[in-house]
Amino acid sequence: MRALILAIAFIPALQAADPPAVADLVKQLGDSRFAVREKAHAELLKRGEAIAPELQKLKVEDQETAERVGKVLYALVGYKDDIRRLLAETEDGKDRAPSPVAEELRGLIAAHQPGAGDLLLSLLADRKHPLHLQTLRTFVATWNVATPDQLDAFIRQSVSLKTEHRPKFPAKVAAMISFEAQLRDGWMAWPNQAPLNFTFRTRTTQYLDGKPYDKPFEYAYPFATVGWFRLDELAEGKHTIHAIMDYEFTQNGEKRKGSIRSRDSSFEIVAADTPDDLVAPRSTDVANLIQAAFFVRGVPVEKDGNQVREIPSRDGFDQFPPQVSWQVAPNQRAGIRCVDWEVRAPLSVDLCFDVEIHDVKSGKVYPADPIRITGNAVGRGYCVPRDVREFAKDRDGLVPVKVVMKPSRALALTDVRMKKYYADAITTGELWMKVVPNIEPEIRKHR
Repeated sequence: MRALILAIAFIPALQAADPPAVADLVKQLGDSRFAVREKAHAELLKRGEAIAPELQKLKVEDQETAERVGKVLYALVGYKDDIRRLLAETEDGKDRAPSPVAEELRGLIAAHQPGAGDLLLSLLADRKHPLHLQTLRTFVATWNVATPDQLDAFIRQSVSLKTEHRPKFPAKVAAMISFEAQLRDGWMAWPNQAPLNFTFRTRTTQYLDGKPYDKPFEYAYPFATVGWFRLDELAEGKHTIHAIMDYEFTQNGEKRKGSIRSRDSSFEIVAADTPDDLVAPRSTDVANLIQAAFFVRGVPVEKDGNQVREIPSRDGFDQFPPQVSWQVAPNQRAGIRCVDWEVRAPLSVDLCFDVEIHDVKSGKVYPADPIRITGNAVGRGYCVPRDVREFAKDRDGLVPVKVVMKPSRALALTDVRMKKYYADAITTGELWMKVVPNIEPEIRKHR
């Protein structure tokens, strides 16, 4: 009996007092004592925006108390209306450089975190929302005041790993499949410059048939080609691939980690002698069309006996500066003026070439970046040696070359845009490239 009495005696001590009702806290907002008012104000804010409807229904006769209730309501939900209003006044910046975000909007978001950031994230979740672009630019512009949890939610909402490939590939052909890390809204969804007190790293691992494939790819951004599968190494049969990006970031000293997984994607490796159904039939009309629409040119020169010199522009400035450059010393960059190519009119076939640059004098061959352009497109580019430093080594000035373009089944299979690729090789006549050991004096040399 004594034990029972002792147990009962402890029950009141274990029971917590019921929290004050919202109406009681509102009455305390009118208390003459400052400390009581402040405590009631803090408690109402602590209850969160769920109490806003109840606050709005309460009838408060005292004007000062009503004003204090209004301040609580604004702190809970009212600022959101101002944020929406200011978002509507912000330019969306579509297809332009980043638009400025009003200081009033920045300050409002900073003053009402985490609620303000949560509001932005809720608007961003709906890509069809009329304020989507304005909200995206504002979230990126106020990156520094976002909480780590908000940035983590934004990353998981915005970043994806994707691959696109053909369903079948012939064995022993050096086609490839890539995985891409992408931002749902493109480049504008990430800060142009590294934010203060924010660091970010990714480590992406590819998987082939459930096992890790190749080395993980590490990068400082969540958008890149994060890996390739080399298909000429695979056995015949069906295969499944996926990728996982592990990311880690710090925001104002707080660390977060997460993972993003792609969907599984399957393809089949078929017999090596499978006919090439992507190659276009040979045709004189097609060859003539390419000859008329596909142009390749080097640096313009004029010859005087054994002497060759670049033809300057009419104003004496360098009209053909290097397209690629690299640092060779502090305050010094070297570069190469490469051979240009241009498709000036749509073609009936795709162009899909492996490219080689042949040094006319030495006969040395330099592999260059491939050319890929769909038949319904026009475009331009240039033939860049894959090892620019090797090409430029011990050179200064004009270099005679020939460009050899060989149709590539592997490239056509790799690029899903290719439907029918041109079947014949193209070799240019003698063209000229230019090595510039020091770019700066060459930019306007006859000033």
